Amino acid sequence: MNMEEKAKKALGKNLQTPNSGKKKPGEFHPSVVEIRFLSSGLTLPYYSDNFDLQEGDMVYVDGKMEGRQGEVVRVSHNFKIDLDNYHRVVEKLNTEVHGTFYSAKHHFFTLDQDAIPVEQVRPWLIAPKKSVGGLVIGWDDSGFPLDDLEQMDVSPQIADRGVEYYLHHQVLYLNVSGTKGYAIVRGNQADPYEVEFCYQDGEISRLTCNCYCTDHCKHMVAVMLQLREMLAVMQQQNESIAPLNSDFSAILKEILTFYADLKRRPSFRL
Repeated sequence: MNMEEKAKKALGKNLQTPNSGKKKPGEFHPSVVEIRFLSSGLTLPYYSDNFDLQEGDMVYVDGKMEGRQGEVVRVSHNFKIDLDNYHRVVEKLNTEVHGTFYSAKHHFFTLDQDAIPVEQVRPWLIAPKKSVGGLVIGWDDSGFPLDDLEQMDVSPQIADRGVEYYLHHQVLYLNVSGTKGYAIVRGNQADPYEVEFCYQDGEISRLTCNCYCTDHCKHMVAVMLQLREMLAVMQQQNESIAPLNSDFSAILKEILTFYADLKRRPSFRL
């Protein structure tokens, strides 16, 4: 073997890298990505070492844009950077939606609990937060029938505001699984509020909201009205969507349409 052949052979060996070939399960190729933030229109670079990102993916980052959703507009796997100058991608949103949905006025609903589960939809609407004090929840044994909301015992002012929230479609998402209920309600803060409750045999109990009210609030009133509407709609459509059960998820149409169509690959059926 002459010197030229030896040089070519050595060069060929050096060009083989550990990243060549297929990735192992759970393995990610680091990247530098450009992210356009929906709220401001800014486009900024970030480092990603925990996610395989593609153009069109929705993400959250750390740093000064923490808590704001951004869309990946460019991905590069060839880079040499100083990590002191780059913030990171901290969460990738799951926008893959599958299942059959039905129309209910301003919402879509589905009987498939795997179509838009709470853990998938929550990051669409609520930014991840670092809790300092931890989450504490408490309730008593009180309750009321869903068909008699006067027993919620709220003031006329709270009731009126709750009705207004309901009529203006502020209940963004509603899920009932077994006896457990969960809803996301748009309020007057940047992040929506979360309402949780127990629903069994027409009775509501363990009703809580993470707003600052110490009693039943307008967000709860709006959710109860939305729950009544959804159950009535499903009862009316019982023949076309049989078999009917109490488990369902409902989401504001504009939200589902935005996330499901984000990559121009809708995968749900109406």
